[in-house]
Amino acid sequence: MCNIAILKKGRKIIKLENNLRFFQTARDVPDDDLVLSNIMGYVDEPDFLIDRNYYYNCIVMFIKEGSLIVEQYGKTVCVKSGEAVMLALQEPHKYYCVPGADGRASHLFFHFNSRSLQRVVQLFEENRRLPIVIKNPRIYEEIVSVFDTAYEKNAGYEFAISGKLYNIVMSFFQSSFIENPITNRFCYMVDLYIDKHIGEKITLEQLCREFGYSKYHFSRKFRACFNTPPIQYVLNRKILYSQKLLCNTNMNIQQIAEGLGFCDVCYFTKAFKKVSGFTPMSYKKNHQEERMRL
Repeated sequence: MCNIAILKKGRKIIKLENNLRFFQTARDVPDDDLVLSNIMGYVDEPDFLIDRNYYYNCIVMFIKEGSLIVEQYGKTVCVKSGEAVMLALQEPHKYYCVPGADGRASHLFFHFNSRSLQRVVQLFEENRRLPIVIKNPRIYEEIVSVFDTAYEKNAGYEFAISGKLYNIVMSFFQSSFIENPITNRFCYMVDLYIDKHIGEKITLEQLCREFGYSKYHFSRKFRACFNTPPIQYVLNRKILYSQKLLCNTNMNIQQIAEGLGFCDVCYFTKAFKKVSGFTPMSYKKNHQEERMRL
């Protein structure tokens, strides 16, 4: 049995099933003009797991206690206590508690999907930043402040929420594009190269020659950026691209496998299942069913 979580002295977040507490903000003002959230809250659930192919908006999470593993775009990142992460949920994504210990990742979150921030999210995606993790303890207080505003619903609260959510999202922008430009440029250029040659067989030797590093230094720098070995990351990117082709084109499995540089369909299917947990056709069917439910 979980304890009721107290985010701020004297007030408890609404408790629902599975120890999930949330507010839903009003929809009186169009999202075209304001940054609003359709769901926000606090989770302190044992063995927490979200594993989806598609959802229609974005999410920001701040880890209050424990750690959260996030998998998306071939990346695996560990978000620790005091850190925040942002994801665009329109692509396959998975996030869950670190196995072991008490299996918890107490975190605050809010979803958002506003036209006023579409260009910002698009810029993150174009520059391979997502999922992005930043360490900024102020985000905790800012999200709690949003909770207070949504809970109290004073006159004009939609405008207050919009400003606070905008500031939180822009703090990711500042941290990503301004605070560490050298490391960010390496990540961007490597990812750009992989995308350009996604239909070829990409080797570690090829990457080292392209960027002028020894195997040791390239692998070390690469893992610092992506938290994944280079060749595993290349495979993850190929599978991610194949998922888009499966769901958005009429290409068959053999055409996709050949187009992405796999030696045969059998190897492609085996690699696809290892990375995604599904066979290509099962993945396509599940994706179609999820979109129909939303």
